[in-house]
Formats: sequence, C-alpha cells, structure tokens
Amino acid sequence: MDVTPLRATAGRPGRSRVTRRAAAFARLTWFNTVRLCRNPLLALGMAAGSYMIMDMGRATGVLTLESWHNRAGSIATVVGVVMFAVVTFPAMREARYSTALVSPLGRTSRLLSLMAASSLVSTVMVAVLAGLQYWMASPPLVGALSPPAYPAPLLLAAAGPLLSITLVAWTRSYLPLVVVGLTMPVYALYGVSLLDNSLQSAAFRMQWAVRVTMQPFKVRAPSVTDVAAHYLVYAVLAVAVLVFLALAARGGRAFRAACLGTIAVLLACALLTVAHGRQAYTPLKPIADSQVYGAHGPSCQTREGITYCPLPGYEPWVDRWHETLAPAVDLLPEEAHGRLPVVWQDGSSYERDLDVPEDRSVMVYSYMNPGWTYWRAELVGGVVRSVLDLSSPYEPRRCRATDQSRVVIAAWLTTVGEGASRTERLDALTMGLDPYLPSPVDLEVARALVGLPEERVGRVLEQHWDRLSSPGGRTRELAELLGLRVRAASGRPATSDDWRRLYPHQPYGEVADEPVWRGLPVCS
Repeated sequence: MDVTPLRATAGRPGRSRVTRRAAAFARLTWFNTVRLCRNPLLALGMAAGSYMIMDMGRATGVLTLESWHNRAGSIATVVGVVMFAVVTFPAMREARYSTALVSPLGRTSRLLSLMAASSLVSTVMVAVLAGLQYWMASPPLVGALSPPAYPAPLLLAAAGPLLSITLVAWTRSYLPLVVVGLTMPVYALYGVSLLDNSLQSAAFRMQWAVRVTMQPFKVRAPSVTDVAAHYLVYAVLAVAVLVFLALAARGGRAFRAACLGTIAVLLACALLTVAHGRQAYTPLKPIADSQVYGAHGPSCQTREGITYCPLPGYEPWVDRWHETLAPAVDLLPEEAHGRLPVVWQDGSSYERDLDVPEDRSVMVYSYMNPGWTYWRAELVGGVVRSVLDLSSPYEPRRCRATDQSRVVIAAWLTTVGEGASRTERLDALTMGLDPYLPSPVDLEVARALVGLPEERVGRVLEQHWDRLSSPGGRTRELAELLGLRVRAASGRPATSDDWRRLYPHQPYGEVADEPVWRGLPVCS
C-alpha cells in the first residue's frame, strides 16, 4: 500500500497553520507600520531630521565618507529618540489591553510584530535622510568605509523604539516617556550650571553612561574593517538584548527564564566584544593602511618634488593639496626644494602607522576646505616652516623669532596665489606672524610685502636665500634688498599698540604685552 499521499495530506494542516500565522504576522506588522507612520510625532521627527540635514549642509569643508557616516549616526540618534516617543503609545496599548484582544496571534507574536514595525520605520527614516545627505554632497565621496560600518546607524535608530517597548512592557506605564521628556531640560540646566552639585553629578553620570553605552570602544574608525566589525557585533548584541528583555516580560516562568538566560549569554558576548576591542585598538596604537578597507598599503606619490601620502581613498585630494602649495613652492629657490617635507595625512579618529621623517613632515587630517583662508594658511605654513627650519607654533616648547627675516618670509608665502582678497591675505599673514612675537619692523615689512609683485620678492629670495633663511637673517636686511623704506626702528617684540596701528582689522597681538610670552627663548 502506498502511504506517500497520506503522509503528505497529514503534513498539510501543520504547514497551513504556520502559513496562516506568518500571513497574520505580516498583516499585523504592516498595520502597525502604517499606524506608526500616521503618528504626528513622526512628522515632527522627519522635520527635525530634515533640519539637521540642512544645517549640516551649511558646514564648511569637503564631505567625506567618514564624516557622512558620522552625520548618519547623528540622524539615527534623532530618529531613535523620536521613535522612542512614537512607539510608546502602541506599546502601552499592547501591554495593558492585550489580554482582552481576540487575535490569531499570541501576546508574544503581537509584541514581536510591533518591534518589527517600529524597527522598519526607524531604519527607513535613517536610510532616506542619510541617502538625501549623501546625494546633496555630490557623490562619489572620498575616503573609505568598511561594509560592517553601514548597518551601524540603522541599528542605532532601531534601538530607540526597542528600548521604549522594553521599558513599557516591564513598567506598564508612561513613566519611560516622562523620564525621557525631562532629560533634555535637565541636561540644558546642567549645561548652564543652574543645578546644585548633587543634580549636576547625577546629570554627568547619566551622560557618561549613555556615551559609554553608545560608544564603548576607545577607537572609532569606520574605515578599518576590524574596528567596524567590533561595532557591528556589539550593536547586534545590544539590539538582541533589548528584544529578549522585552519578551521576558511576557509568558510564563519557563519562557521568562529562557529569555533571561539568553540575555545573560548575549551580555557576556557583548562584554567580551568590548573588552577585546578596547584591548586590540587604543588611541596610542597605530593602525596600518593595510587594515583599512580596500587598501593594500601606503599610496604615496610625488608631485614636483613634494611627496604626498594620503590615507586610503583620499588620493583625489592630492591634486587640491598640490594646487594649494604650488604658488608658494614655485617662489622658493631651487636649493630650497631639497628641504621640502613629506605631506602625509593622519586619521581623524585613529593614529596612522606610517614611516615618515619626523623633522621633515607636515601632517594634515581628513578635513579640507580650499576656500577657507585658515586651512590654506595652515597647509602652506606647515610646509614653508619646515623648509625654513622654523619650529611649529603648536609644539610644547615655544620660542620667539623676533626680527628674523625667515618668519616674515614664511608668513608672506602663505598669502601668495590667486583668489584671495587683501583682507584674507592680511588674515593669513598675521596668523603666521603672531606665534613668533614679531617686532614692529617685522609687522611693517610683512604688510609691505603683500603689496609687492610676487616675482620681485622671489628674485630677492633666490639671490640671498642662504642669508635670509637663516636664524641670523634680519628683517631690515630683507627690506633693504627690496628697496623698502621702514619707519619702525624697534627690533623688540611688538606691543598690542603696534598691532592695532599696523593691523587694525586683524584680531591678533592680544598677548604681546604679557611678560611670559616676551620672555620666551629665541628660535635657533
């Protein structure tokens, strides 16, 4: 006797029951999704996210993949907070009145459906807003982003409604929403120091706990695959903990014990992930380029005697760097080109492992704004200071180069090139002079150089480079070689009155009268 048809028939009721339950779960999830989308609070959240995008669009600098990822994380935080409030109301109805409902799904399935719907709405909102931000940035963006880093903002957004459902499932009240609603005023009062010491301490501890929970690792480098993978594993485990913690509020003792046991395992895995990540990657431990997604090692290239070593994915920026440096480098004599430094890029969120000459290197970061005077002056100033053997103004051991012609030359070279107004050139000039306590002669000659033809100054530098670029070269000598008449006579550090007289519209020279600065050793 053939029993195959009987076996198939006997299996159909079980499969049809699973199919019906799956269909009911899908319909309920879609119903919850539509109901959440109709909530007025969600429209406010979209408006807040759109405002963030417009506000971020006004920020200066060229957007990179890493900065876009950071902005996506900020958008996900806002979406998560909004969805925390939006999902509180349906979660409250499910917690209080679910026993009175007649439904083909049980209490646990209905709670899972609400979790799935809220997570879907959150992730779609983040994907739309982050995608709009990416589109407005005129892709493709430079930089690198490891694949495990892309889901992180989505999981962060989903954690908001899941946390709300979990708290409501256990408290069966609107207390979590009230607490979150009071968080912002309390934080604002804490920020302006209007709270007493005990409340300030509580607000600080709460802020610390939130920050550590959201960013538990010491290094945040979404371009490094291993670091991004640690974040992804931690985020998945954290979301899973919230899901099982919400489910533990339902069912009998055995079901709750199983959920709590699963939570214990997930928490242990999360703690091990954090411990391993914090030990493997620290701020002081350099990360090689080979660990960056899509890179196989340093990608250094040389342009007209200047070696550039960008981070993986930032190779298109070399053209911008060289375009910024070329006008100043072209005015240097040929003998000075042998002292040109290596321009290398360090990570903004980690230390890069790259072998460069310590005394002949200029570091830039993953930020670029060619139209900003400060950025251009910093890049050009770093290179010419290295050529002229001037110490960086950011070094712990400061020195003054009063009445040294090389300081005036270095400051003037940051102003050359086309496209900058006279005010912008004077801003760059004073920014390069101020850290070295210039004399009134330095201030007067530097201002005069801005009005001279660049070729004329370049010829003088080529003929008298050895003398003018040395610590013994004097600014008055430079003025005489250029045929400039100098009214100032003092070779001592300029006072604040001198600064105001010669540069009335530049906000520098405030510390010129302080004895601690005037007593600095002379740069050699």
